[in-house]
Amino acid sequence: MDVITKRITVDLYGPRLEYYVEAHEGDRKTRQLLITVTEDGKPYKLPDADFIAQIRRPDGVTVYKDCTSTSDNQIDLTLPANGLNVAGIAVCEIVINDAENEQTLTTQSFEIEIHPSQGKGNTIDASDDLKSMEQQIEELAAAINKLEQTGNKMLPEVTKADDGKFLRVVNGLWAAAALTDVSEEGA
Repeated sequence: MDVITKRITVDLYGPRLEYYVEAHEGDRKTRQLLITVTEDGKPYKLPDADFIAQIRRPDGVTVYKDCTSTSDNQIDLTLPANGLNVAGIAVCEIVINDAENEQTLTTQSFEIEIHPSQGKGNTIDASDDLKSMEQQIEELAAAINKLEQTGNKMLPEVTKADDGKFLRVVNGLWAAAALTDVSEEGA
């Protein structure tokens, strides 16, 4: 299947470009934008930088997608599936971060009209990103809780009585244990 490529121009100044790009809900790896950046209508020389598309979907979720620059001084963006899985108007802008990550420049925003799909069979659930993030937050909270329960100690207190012992897990906690049958050759 061929990728559909659209060439667009966005400026570093100016109002949002309305209904600038069209796609369909559920499109995947098939909508490519080649973006020319201008400054007050004159071509802008792209620096050695990182380019990130920020796409705010119609449901308010923001999706980030890395872009690349081409030898023709354009930004190459393939619209991500998770940015096109909610019908309506999405808003996109390109953020340019210099190589040292000291300076940031953002283009004017442009709209992506996402037409509704007639069937939901091949679309991605819009809640997938949120569910994954919620699961990571729960895991982090559990780890923090475990640290608090152990007094923020990852390892048990060690005393002179523990000389020659090693650590092992006992009932879910680290504990010192003695080696009982180890020869010098096997150690």
